[in-house]
Amino acid sequence: MDELFRKRRRLSAKEFEKTIKWVRNHHWNFIGNIVPVSSNIEDIKNKMRFLFDDLKSLQMEKNQIILFYTIEMNPNHNCYHAHFLIDCAKDMLVLGDIEDKLAIICEPNTKNESRIHLEEYDLKFGKDGAIYSSKEERYFYEILG
Repeated sequence: MDELFRKRRRLSAKEFEKTIKWVRNHHWNFIGNIVPVSSNIEDIKNKMRFLFDDLKSLQMEKNQIILFYTIEMNPNHNCYHAHFLIDCAKDMLVLGDIEDKLAIICEPNTKNESRIHLEEYDLKFGKDGAIYSSKEERYFYEILG
């Protein structure tokens, strides 16, 4: 089903509910977030689009990678962070590939602050990761792929 549905036309921004339903039911390979020291919405968009373009350079064929991200305001100050999900062709990416790219767009983790979080999407948690990444308190979302 996923292989057939994946070929469907890209959903428009007006189709928020359908997009979120698709995100929550899609099979994802990786989940993560970045919390730059200080970023506005446009800065985060540029960072995520740069990440996507950089990851795309690793694909062997077109359309082997999808990145979904949402932007949220940090609760303690007026800066923003992003949650993201990545789907890619089997074995196209490993955590290290993505971590290297994330290090370009976000400050590193310190002993006091976690700036970058990335892990393989664990299917035993069902849709929880996708639901968390597509929650309603968002300032912007986008599917790249």
